[in-house]
Amino acid sequence: MWVLVRARYDGGFLGLLDNDPSSIRENDTFWSGIELPFQPRHVIDIDKGDANTRALAQSTPRRRWPGAQAV
Repeated sequence: MWVLVRARYDGGFLGLLDNDPSSIRENDTFWSGIELPFQPRHVIDIDKGDANTRALAQSTPRRRWPGAQAV
């Protein structure tokens, strides 16, 4: 899964899911555009951001992660 980093916090990151899972049906809990937390151990690869990805990362998420601070 590709995630755009929105914020960094102690022990991890808050990101915006940037693609759709292929093994589950579309839903409002885990789909592109939702906000989710993750830790460095979940990262396999990193791509350098550009103006487009930074703008997407700052866009309003389809669904905010419960308890997450607005970015």
